Amino acid sequence: MSSRSRRILQAALENIENDKNVCNESSHCVYGEADQKDLGMDSQWEECIVSHIDGTVIPISTTDEAFIIEEEVEDSNVEHTSANPVMEVNTVQNQTTDVKTQNDGRDLDEVRTSIEQNGGTLGEGGNSSCSSSWSDSPVSRISKKRLKAKKSRVAGLSYVGYKKSDDGKIKQNCMKTSRSVKERCSHTLCGKKSERSFLCNMVSENDRQRIFKKFWNFSSWPEKKAFVKGLTSTRDVRRRRKDANNNSKKKEGHDIFLPKCNGERVRVCRRFFINTLDLGEDTFRRWVRRSDTFAENETERDDIPKRKKRTIAEGVKKKIHNEMKNNILKWLALLPKVPSQYCRSTSSCTYVESTFRSLSHMYSVYEDWCKSNDTKAASRTFFLDVLKQEKIKIHSPRKDQCDICCGYKVKSVSYDEYQKHIIMKNEARDAKNKAKAEANDTHLVLTMDLQSVLLCPKTDASRMYYKQKLQLHNFTIFVLNNKEVSLYVWHESNGGVSSNEFATCVIDFLSSCEHKYQTVTLISDGCTYQNRNKVLGSALRDYAVQSGILIRQLFLEKGHTMMKCDSVHASLEKYFVPPINSPSDYIAQMRSARPKQPYKINVLDYKFFLNFEKLPTNLRSLRPGKKVGDPHVVDIRALEYLPTGDIFYKIRHSEEFEELPQRVFTRYVQKPPPLYSCEIPIAETKWKCLQELKGVIEEEHHHFYDKLTFKKDKNTVKKCNSNS
Repeated sequence: MSSRSRRILQAALENIENDKNVCNESSHCVYGEADQKDLGMDSQWEECIVSHIDGTVIPISTTDEAFIIEEEVEDSNVEHTSANPVMEVNTVQNQTTDVKTQNDGRDLDEVRTSIEQNGGTLGEGGNSSCSSSWSDSPVSRISKKRLKAKKSRVAGLSYVGYKKSDDGKIKQNCMKTSRSVKERCSHTLCGKKSERSFLCNMVSENDRQRIFKKFWNFSSWPEKKAFVKGLTSTRDVRRRRKDANNNSKKKEGHDIFLPKCNGERVRVCRRFFINTLDLGEDTFRRWVRRSDTFAENETERDDIPKRKKRTIAEGVKKKIHNEMKNNILKWLALLPKVPSQYCRSTSSCTYVESTFRSLSHMYSVYEDWCKSNDTKAASRTFFLDVLKQEKIKIHSPRKDQCDICCGYKVKSVSYDEYQKHIIMKNEARDAKNKAKAEANDTHLVLTMDLQSVLLCPKTDASRMYYKQKLQLHNFTIFVLNNKEVSLYVWHESNGGVSSNEFATCVIDFLSSCEHKYQTVTLISDGCTYQNRNKVLGSALRDYAVQSGILIRQLFLEKGHTMMKCDSVHASLEKYFVPPINSPSDYIAQMRSARPKQPYKINVLDYKFFLNFEKLPTNLRSLRPGKKVGDPHVVDIRALEYLPTGDIFYKIRHSEEFEELPQRVFTRYVQKPPPLYSCEIPIAETKWKCLQELKGVIEEEHHHFYDKLTFKKDKNTVKKCNSNS
């Protein structure tokens, strides 16, 4: 105990001798773990000192700065402890009581004698009522100056901060200025051009002052952080910019908003946001990052992970871990990859061919490969973890997943946006049901869709897992009037999957129908390259003018199509079982899929497809407008082509048709030129894989693969025979 604390304690003992039954009302109590009954106190509390030697109750005046109760203050950077931690500060009931000894009944003279024998300090002698040693109980205290500075800092006022002096000590002698609204940014946009527009200029100075005062009126840092996170939406990076070393440090982006006085939220830039709140750049980034796990009493130092010293065993385990992962990646590199038909533009995953029935089947093939190469196979759990890390999946035909519905389930889509999407889905379904009800002898209603890519050859041989295969496409048209189904089938050497191929199939089907129909309704999904584009729109307009009929297009909501074509595709998948040696086997199984009302199958070659894109009367665009804020092509929900050549559109199925602005041409019918002049050469690597796969297919199908052309590195086309 210091000399000053010893003098205070001795003065208190002398006061107790004069009047043992009187205690000051505003005194502090420092005691151990002795409860209220052991101290001999009643219902009211007063603040006293309990000696850790023998439990003597001693009042201490609050005027001494050595005993000030510490309050928990946010964002503490400097810790203070007592020079001689022998007491704890607490509050006891205010009641006049007799001072008694706690354990052995010793009087105050014996206590004073015990103190003098210990050299003026409180030793460990005596029977204490505490369960733990008093020497392990530090005094938790904070000065009034520091407490005032912390409260001022939370409120955004000026305060005296800490700074490291020249002698290496941290002293509270640095004056910090108060917070204030900073300068505006350079954005001057006053109207919303797109979802990414910064509308900083629409936030007035009064709104900025109001937001600033509201932010700094919060009494704690967690409240301030919750306010900032409520105005910030974290998302993935839209456009990743890389440096010369092909590196990109940015992992996430933010959409930042500020509320106006009328309750409207406008999107602003980061600089405008932090200048309005006068918030630090690092503080903002730390608060809004996804990996942040902020707790109420967590400090910035807690976010820094402690470096753990790795043992030799852990190093060996890490080495084995890396070897197994490299072994799995080596095997995955042997598998041929195909793009997903339904997630081509949005999915970041890599898809392997659908020769694997499941992930378990995929793992069993991996185990067989490891046995043949005399390597140890990784566990199934580790194998699946690597697939997840590398974003590798098995390509399988499946229905489109609705991004908005899936986003709403994980709370990344707002309730208002989800409700708007549900209304649009119901409107599209009502429009489809209405069109189905109108199907009659003069109104032709049909649905159309492209089946997921088919691969051939397709057998159970292990060699199939590591070789590229030929892709086959099936465009299906289902007539709701009489349930007739037409299949347009071609492989990749005869055509691709552009808008010209689909326009050729649709026009060919309409031309083959009887001319008794006055109205034709085409129901499809909103796939842009397939159904909602200017090439197909121009072809349908020209056909409407030529035939003198009315043609409508209805586009359903993504993920909620549920067309009859889907049932046809599901039925065909049940028949596509190995072995399939060539596209002719697919055709044979398609013919037997519906015996009562067989599918009408059209096997196409490269001569069938026409180039509608080269017609001079084509539309420039299907977009309803060119100004900022006008609807885009993806916003169109219905199109109508009149026999006069006029085109009308709908943004909502519940709205009326509006005329589509377009350039006026002299109406004349011109036949489009052929799209291809010869077969499309496939890649040389794929051709070599197909030649190797001839060893596991029937010999009568070898001639088909021998006739395929391939493209060499120098863009030359070579006709290959079986001997090459």
